[in-house]
Formats: sequence, structure tokens, C-alpha cells
Amino acid sequence: MQEKNQKISAILVIFIVAIIFILLLLPQEIKITAMVTASLQASPTVNAGDQLRVDIKINDVIDLAGIQLSIIYDPTVLSYSKTVEGDFLKSSNGQTLFLETLNASKKGIVKNIAIARIGSGVSGNGIIASIYFNATNQGNSDIKLANVLLGDTNGNVINANIVDTVVSVISKPPVGNGIGLKGYYYD
Repeated sequence: MQEKNQKISAILVIFIVAIIFILLLLPQEIKITAMVTASLQASPTVNAGDQLRVDIKINDVIDLAGIQLSIIYDPTVLSYSKTVEGDFLKSSNGQTLFLETLNASKKGIVKNIAIARIGSGVSGNGIIASIYFNATNQGNSDIKLANVLLGDTNGNVINANIVDTVVSVISKPPVGNGIGLKGYYYD
């Protein structure tokens, strides 16, 4: 029994020494970086007949030089109107190319929204682009990012968490008769 305990103790000592050795080989400073996030942000509720703006936001990115993505939505609730480039890639007097690859010919998807920054990349948080929809019918629409490709100035892919959104289209409130609470007049 004593011999068995000595073998277990020896194995345990070797294991502990190995762990200490591995820890000594690790870099003295370990950088912890935040995960890049690409998200869609919009008002959660919109009235039927109104326009809805959905911002494509990026957070915690380093050296972003370009982005390409598609947007998927419910065409029975929303209809695509337009895409407008945001200010993030243009920050610090940057020049960009808002590429004419966008394809909205199929209802329910806006394909190949692509923006490239000329020269250096940009770091931080901001709005890449805004997508405008017309709220056509009551209901809920998931709005999703698809085929997201972020790249740095060396052509490397930047991995990102994707955060989608849901929008509820409600009917417009009825127009009043001009008399509000306590008899006050309103339009």
C-alpha cells in the first residue's frame, strides 16, 4: 500500500511541475479583446404606413476596411425602400466606396450590401449603413443579417457575433375628433 501511495505522489508531483512549466512558458501579458459585434438596431414598433430605419451597427472592431452582407426580412410585413451609407467607415476623413452590388430584386432579401474604406482601416463602434423599409401590413418581421463578411486592411476576415432584431408593425391609432381628454383640442 505504501508503494502505491508513493507512485501516486510521484505522479502528482510530476503533474504539478508540468503545469508550472507550461504556465511559465505562457506570455507574461495576455491580451483580452472584446468580441466584435455586428447588430441591427431599430424601433421595436412601427405604425403601418410609416417608414422604418434599421441601423447596421458595429461594435469593438479593430482595423475594419470593408463589409459585405445581406438583410433578410418578411416581405408580407415590410417592403424595402433604400440603403444609405453610415458614417463609421468614413470617420477620420476616410474615403469609402459604397459598391453598386446591392440587389433587392427578390422580395424578402437585400443582397450584397458592400462598403469598402480606401487606405487605412477604422476601429471602434458606429453605424455602417441604414436600411429603410416601408411598414406595409400588421405583423412581426424578423430582420436578420446574413452572409456577413468583415475584412481588415490586410484582407483578413474579422469574426463577429451577429445580433438580429424583430419589428412589430401595428395599425395606426384612429384619428381623433378634435376633442381630447378634459375637453382640450388637438389635431
